[in-house]
Amino acid sequence: MASSPPSSPHVAPQRPMSAMIRPPRSQSRMSSSSRHGGGSRASDEDGKTSVKVAVRVRPPLKPSDPGFELIPQRFQRSMVNVTTATSLAVDSPQGRKLFVFDRVFSEKVDQEGVWEYIKESVNAFVQGYNVSVLAYGQSGAGKSYTMGTSGPAEQNDSKIKGVIPRAANELFERLNGGNRNPSSGIKSPTRFSTTAASLHKQADKTWALKATYVEIYNEQLRDLLVPEHVPMNERSQVSIREDAKGRILLTGLHSVTINSIDDLLAALNFGSTIRQTDATAINAKSSRSHAVFSLNL
Repeated sequence: MASSPPSSPHVAPQRPMSAMIRPPRSQSRMSSSSRHGGGSRASDEDGKTSVKVAVRVRPPLKPSDPGFELIPQRFQRSMVNVTTATSLAVDSPQGRKLFVFDRVFSEKVDQEGVWEYIKESVNAFVQGYNVSVLAYGQSGAGKSYTMGTSGPAEQNDSKIKGVIPRAANELFERLNGGNRNPSSGIKSPTRFSTTAASLHKQADKTWALKATYVEIYNEQLRDLLVPEHVPMNERSQVSIREDAKGRILLTGLHSVTINSIDDLLAALNFGSTIRQTDATAINAKSSRSHAVFSLNL
């Protein structure tokens, strides 16, 4: 995973759906990130662009939900209407406005439905392409829920687990030749290290996988995978640099060796528990920062 999406080529090659692709290379990076904000984009219907934009519409708050009374009365009804699988309409004082995207997921589409749209990106990653999945939206939009960074409780539930846990399953199924890596369940995010069950398989491995996890809060970079016992004055300074080819790189990040699904999710959960969070009117524990979880294969 990469800390930022690769630049688009002048003539984009045919590629698996929703993957961000560059020419094959010996190492591939895959990143999943969440970001606070909002926006829209016109659809590219030819299917050959390196970037796909999908919109997920979350269900509106009910009168019984916390924070409902804080919503202005004119917004207490649904303002967004999904018109087709690639378009939606937004009601405004100036009238209804139509927006077109590569895919639109209505509030009835579950986690599995979202995953089915982007699952081929894992295949592209294993083949050596750079892949990035970015969740972008305002507070309470459902970014952490969709990406699957809310913790083990949701990750253990096959119906509601998000993109990253599903990608982990798909990735290790492919790395292990089609056989899912047996797992005793997702562990508490207290540590991340090689599991005993995976040690005897390392001699037969033909791949190496490392993870990094960085948070950007108030324009400051924070490494979310530094072991707890490392004193603050001994931690590396994380910085953003641009190389000679114009690529944006993060330096000083601590990388963790990943040998199993348990290792991957333990690293994800360890970092997620120390991210900056705060309560909002509609979310008791809202992520208040940007964060990028990256894998390098």
